[in-house]
Amino acid sequence: MLQLQLLAAFIISVAAALLVIPPARRIAVTRGWMDAPDGRRKLHSQPMTYVGGVAILSGSLVGLIYLLSINDILPSPLEIPPALVFLGAALMFLTGLVDDIFGLGFKSKFAAQIVVACLLFFSGFQLGLSNLLGLEETSLSTYLLDLPATIVWVVGVINATNLVDGLDGLAGGLCLIAFTSLLFVFGLSGQWLAIALMLPVMGALVGFLFVNFNPAKIFMGDSGAYLLGFLLAAYSLHIPSHGRDPIVGFLVMFVILGIPVVDTVYSMIRRLIVGKSPFRPDADHIHHRLVKRYPHRYSVLILYMVGTALGLTGMAMSVVPHSVAIAMFVFVTVVGTAALAGLGYFEGMLLSNLFNQSRRKRLTANDHVPHRAKESPTTENLVEGHPA
Repeated sequence: MLQLQLLAAFIISVAAALLVIPPARRIAVTRGWMDAPDGRRKLHSQPMTYVGGVAILSGSLVGLIYLLSINDILPSPLEIPPALVFLGAALMFLTGLVDDIFGLGFKSKFAAQIVVACLLFFSGFQLGLSNLLGLEETSLSTYLLDLPATIVWVVGVINATNLVDGLDGLAGGLCLIAFTSLLFVFGLSGQWLAIALMLPVMGALVGFLFVNFNPAKIFMGDSGAYLLGFLLAAYSLHIPSHGRDPIVGFLVMFVILGIPVVDTVYSMIRRLIVGKSPFRPDADHIHHRLVKRYPHRYSVLILYMVGTALGLTGMAMSVVPHSVAIAMFVFVTVVGTAALAGLGYFEGMLLSNLFNQSRRKRLTANDHVPHRAKESPTTENLVEGHPA
């Protein structure tokens, strides 16, 4: 009975998202809310609407409302997350929507992300850094360690989800894979209520991917990316509280979200090495490098397979002994590093660093060379009448 009700919530969310997309597209086209290709970072061939986040939110809410409507017949009543969590999700969606339509500076978006991270923290969704370090949990350690760690994680996951949204179906598919992996992790620990709340989001994502996979007819936009990043961050922060080992719990959520998180971290390091702002967008993400070697759709499918492998690894890490989980994480790190090296990540970073160092040395050397004095006119020049 429960399985059928959960399946019904999933299917209803799929249908709701699909029903919302056509009118949302028409409104976007009428208003001129279109994303034009630039041939560099934006690799689509024609202008595209970016209001897919509206469909994802709508499908998720309809599925959640259905679950609440049958709450009385469920084996255990649904425990609705604190109001601050819903407030944070709404704030992220609206921040992204305003950025899509009108444009927002990075400071405004960053401030909003910090606010929603704090909302999650005070709702009990916390990254227990003090616990990870084996320190005694006190009020001081909570605010000096756990709060900043939670902010870094939440802001990082939100932006990582947004940054990976560079190819048709990529961000939506990777988020769906991550949610599915988290669903099994929660299922293995008997957390069916978390699964119930996750299914409407997954259903909405499936509906969205019907029109977002290559060739896409609509983009999720920042509204969808910010919303999904927020929800992924929230769910991932609950893994350590259910795990028997906080360190393994943290590694599990890191592995499950491996592609967007690693891509974001390496992108920031790469930009710093070449002397750019770590927040400046560029066309050198993992998916950009793949699409230079393979067709668009193949590149997305390759990253789907990698994301699935990471998700399966994370699921396995959540049930195996501590030492085996650590060994699995080390293995994934080595393989992932080798894969990035194969894409030329480290070679490009090294060459750029050496070039910048050489350039700085040349400039410094030139600064110490005395300027050559202007030659005085020779007798020959004066006789021939050449100007001095």
